[in-house]
Formats: sequence, C-alpha cells, structure tokens
Amino acid sequence: INAEYMGNADGELNETIYNGIKDIQRIPELDWRNTIEYNEATPEEVLYPLIDKHDAILICGAYFGDEGKGKTVDAVSKHPKIALVARTNSGENAGHTVYHHGKKFVFHLCPSGLMKGKTNLIGPECVMDPVSFMETEIQPLIEEGIPYKDKLFIGNVHIVTPYHKLLDFVTSGANASTLKGMAPVHASKALKRGIRLDHLFNDREACARRIKRDLESYTNLLKASGLTEEALAKSCEEMNADGNIRIPPHVLCVD
Repeated sequence: INAEYMGNADGELNETIYNGIKDIQRIPELDWRNTIEYNEATPEEVLYPLIDKHDAILICGAYFGDEGKGKTVDAVSKHPKIALVARTNSGENAGHTVYHHGKKFVFHLCPSGLMKGKTNLIGPECVMDPVSFMETEIQPLIEEGIPYKDKLFIGNVHIVTPYHKLLDFVTSGANASTLKGMAPVHASKALKRGIRLDHLFNDREACARRIKRDLESYTNLLKASGLTEEALAKSCEEMNADGNIRIPPHVLCVD
C-alpha cells in the first residue's frame, strides 16, 4: 500500500485492509513464467490453405470484443478467391480500423472487404442507425473519392432509432454499454415491434404506427423514472460536454 494512500481520508480503512491481507500466502500461479515458443506465420502459410479448401469462411467471436475479428476479415478478404464479404448480425457497437493508401478509416458496419474491391453485404439481421452510418462510414468514402455504390449492398436491416439510444442511456450503468442502442433495438427486433429499412421507403402511415407502438417502452420508462425529455436531453449534453460524443446530435435533435 502506497504511503500517500495511508495518509488520505480513508487511510485508516486502507491500513486495516492492508493488515488483513499482508500475511496471506502468495498464489503460486502468479510466479508462472511462459516457456512456450510461438512462431509467427504469414497468411499465405496458414490462412490461405484453409480458404482454398472451403467455399465459405465464417469468422465469429465469443462476445468479448477486441478479439481481432476485423483484422481476420481483412486478411481473409485479401485472398484472390474471396468474392463477397458479409456482415451478418449486430450493429455499430463493433468497430475495426482499416488503412487504405495510408488513410485511416474506422468501420462499424461496413465490411473491410470494401477496400479490397470485393462485393460487400450488410445483411438483414444487422441493426443500423442510418444517420450515424452515413455520417461516419459513407461520408469519409465520398470525401476520399472511393467508389462504393457498386460494391456495398444493404439488406432489410432493423433500424436503430434515437429512442433506442436514449433507452440505452437511461437503463445502462456507468461504462456498461457503448450507448449505441444495441440492447433496446434487439428487444424491438425480438418483439417484432421496431421498423426495418423497407418501412422507411414504403407506407409512411404503417411506419408511423409501428414507431408509435415501439415508443411505448420509451415513454413508459420515462414516466416510471420520473424523467422528462428535457431533463434527459440535459443529462446527455452534460455527458457529452467532455468532448467525447457518446450520444450524437441527431439523437438530441441538435443542429
């Protein structure tokens, strides 16, 4: 225990804790030293033979994040036999960085095969905030003059609305969510109450009815929590005040 902690307001408590654990026998596993040797191999040596043997390659994770899925997809998409790269589920809570001619691109929904000249698909079981998608993923491609219209195809995705992100903010503990609306939109998806991409381009009245029904969970939560939309917006703005924009302006209707 550092001496400066002993001298602070909780010094007595810290000292009590320290005296309680100082004589505990050290865990032997803490002294383990790795003796295993690893040899680094090129994709051509290890990955490409797997691709050559199969018609399709599935890359999935264990729900922990930062597992290297994006980098693996990027490596697989470089193989000349790979024609199509597809994202099959979830939404912008994921992310991977791609460098193209020295320029950095951060994708959340776009498959990294987009930079390899492959056909790319965002499948119908994915969820998408179309405003965030256009601003953060498509706009950088436009600004850099990178063609995408004949290489990127979007299925009938489920729409992440502003109220999904606000629900995520209200119901999630500190640092417990990316605040991308993932849990609420998947709840809407499971209940078959949310809207999908085709609703935005077809019957507007039917789309409005679905939104009104899906909004019940949002309005009921605000009522049960004693929150007004004004107070909720203020809380979001205060959280964004450090410059790290967790709730984007379009969710708060801020120009």
